[in-house]
Amino acid sequence: MEMVVIHLDDARNEPDADLIKHDGTGRSFYKFACEFEMDGRAWAVAFWAHSQGDAEHRVEAMKRSLRCLGQIYSEGEM
Repeated sequence: MEMVVIHLDDARNEPDADLIKHDGTGRSFYKFACEFEMDGRAWAVAFWAHSQGDAEHRVEAMKRSLRCLGQIYSEGEM
């Protein structure tokens, strides 16, 4: 599945409901996307973070320690 990022104006107050999750303490997580280039093409990965600042902090951690764990065969709620 191809990920397309569309930049919207700031008229929206919050993301769609399915892009917000809550942890066991009720703290909100929002879905963010990162873009990288490989072989002349742009690619994106998505991840969850508490805020823009938290997302940027996680990206810095990814730069230092990201590794591939393997192919995902199924997804579901726990």
